[in-house]
Amino acid sequence: MCPSDPGIDIGTSSVKAVAADGDGNIVARSRVPHPFFVPAPQRFEHDAVRAWRDGPRRALDELGDVAPRGLSVAAIVPSLTAVDVDGVPIAPGLLYGDERGDGDGVDDSPIAEAGELMSFLRWYVGEQPDARGYWMAQAVANHALCGRPVVSNLVAMTAHPLFDFTKWDEARLAECGARPDQMPEIGPATQALAELTDRPGCVLEGGTIDALGEQLVAGADETGDVLVILGTTLITWCVADAAEPAEGHYAIPHTAAGKWLVAPSLIAELVRRQNDYAVVVCIDYRAIGIAALLARGVTGRPVVFQAATDGVLSLARVRAALNRSGVRSRRVGDLLVWPLQRLYDGAD
Repeated sequence: MCPSDPGIDIGTSSVKAVAADGDGNIVARSRVPHPFFVPAPQRFEHDAVRAWRDGPRRALDELGDVAPRGLSVAAIVPSLTAVDVDGVPIAPGLLYGDERGDGDGVDDSPIAEAGELMSFLRWYVGEQPDARGYWMAQAVANHALCGRPVVSNLVAMTAHPLFDFTKWDEARLAECGARPDQMPEIGPATQALAELTDRPGCVLEGGTIDALGEQLVAGADETGDVLVILGTTLITWCVADAAEPAEGHYAIPHTAAGKWLVAPSLIAELVRRQNDYAVVVCIDYRAIGIAALLARGVTGRPVVFQAATDGVLSLARVRAALNRSGVRSRRVGDLLVWPLQRLYDGAD
């Protein structure tokens, strides 16, 4: 087996893993489903042992003999659980949107979820005051894989203001009744921070955020592009030149220099302003119908659809085809025809 670089994603309803060779070709993939729980209205949980600890190890094992060289774990954010002295969760994993994350919003933060994990921590210190630590999903998974609860500074940013972009803020943690030594270790993103326990020579990066990985793969980098991610939760972003203030929306820095990702309420206006047509980049073909409804029905603009799951089509090729033909609206690829036709025909 040729060496490969696997990645693991802890999602709302499953853990997925893929292994890619040096040219980016997928050589193996696996999926380990897990349930999520709504024990009461406005509460949203995982079985953290099953989804965050056991699931990633099983997903990696099910890739088979892929000769891994380096591994990174992505996960939904924010998330938090309490762990014992062995790093095993002793309580449910709290998930984004759970009411226990209400109450600590940070108005001047560029991070949409700022304060949510802080509220999770305050709640867990009250419920599990004797816990060895309080870790997010990536830390639980990384500990299971390498024996250390290490995360990247990128993952730690989801805990802002507990993380001050350099280290854990001791005073902020104290407000919640916690200490820095109860939080995950932090290292620089994109760097090898540890080695997998049962795979000598395979290094572990500190992890990332699920939506960031999907944005990088999709290539939604141009102003006016719309990124639609359809997982268990629908995520929709528009790429903009500036984080323009407007009620009911927020913006976060894009990975492309000088760009911003803007949340849904400004999408229609920005698409109208930036392009004669909207390029809607979809991670999942099931999102095509929702993207069509958004861009075609709301903006009134012709739409170019690109399926990011198709390894052949790229944003550049779509635009080149448009330039050659002079056509500003096109259904790209057989993958799109069926879901679009069902949408237009009003099928279920």
